[in-house]
Amino acid sequence: MTAIPVSGSSAPKAPNYQAPLVFSANVSADEQSAFRQQFSQAQSLIAANAKDFNGWISLGTVREEAGDYQGAAADWEYVSALYPANQVSFANLGDLYANYLHDYAKAAANYKTEIKNDPNFPQMYLALYQLYTGPYPQSSAAIETMLQAGIKANPNAPELQTALSQYQHSQGQ
Repeated sequence: MTAIPVSGSSAPKAPNYQAPLVFSANVSADEQSAFRQQFSQAQSLIAANAKDFNGWISLGTVREEAGDYQGAAADWEYVSALYPANQVSFANLGDLYANYLHDYAKAAANYKTEIKNDPNFPQMYLALYQLYTGPYPQSSAAIETMLQAGIKANPNAPELQTALSQYQHSQGQ
């Protein structure tokens, strides 16, 4: 992926990439060692280039896997602001907010941005569908419109057609 950062005074303020890695209680000593190594590699990328896309994505990924969800959110929010046309950070944030931080409005916003940036990724439509039919209910019209847009953008993705058919059946349509 080629990511192009924003430039000039509109560039966001970076979180502290040197902040220590925080582990949740269920992370074993062996996992901690592996995460520290991955974390150090990501920090090295950022030290060499403060706007390194892969470095920031990796830093957030290690933080998430270690159980530091707020740290992961800060890293990925930064890279999202720095590279607003990317897909990866928005998909990661959607999942993080939906499944770990339970901020469903932010999850939906990030999934929608990922879809806008890359409408040809059916899994994001399905993630948004699960959010809308689960913890963050939306109107039937909003759900059907979103799935239909996904089908139009991804005509060879039968899982979207299946989701729409199952949803309509569940609604008595």
